[in-house]
Amino acid sequence: NTLQEIAETEKRIEEIRKDMKLSQRELAAQAGISYDALRRVENGETHTINSDLLIRLAEFFEVSTDYLLGLSNIRERRNYAVSQLGLSEESIKRLVSKKSIRIR
Repeated sequence: NTLQEIAETEKRIEEIRKDMKLSQRELAAQAGISYDALRRVENGETHTINSDLLIRLAEFFEVSTDYLLGLSNIRERRNYAVSQLGLSEESIKRLVSKKSIRIR
C-alpha cells in the first residue's frame, strides 16, 4: 500500500462514518472493531490496514473493500452473499448451472 492509497482509505472511512453520524467510538462498538485501530487508521497513524478491519468496515458500511481502498469509485456494494438474496436452494442451483428460472 502506498501512502496515497492509505490516505484515500482513511478519507473514505471517515467520510462514511460521518455520513452515518457516528463517532469513532460508536462505529468501533457497532462494527465490532478496535477503537484504537480505527482511530489510528483515521488519524493517519499507521501505514498498513489490517485486512480483518477493512473487511469488517466494508461489511458494516455495505460497500466493497475496493471502494474503501480507493480502487473503485462505486460506493454501492455490488456483490452479495447468496444468503442475502432470499433465493431458494433450487433457484441458486439453476443460476449456478445457468438453467432458466421460472418467475411466478
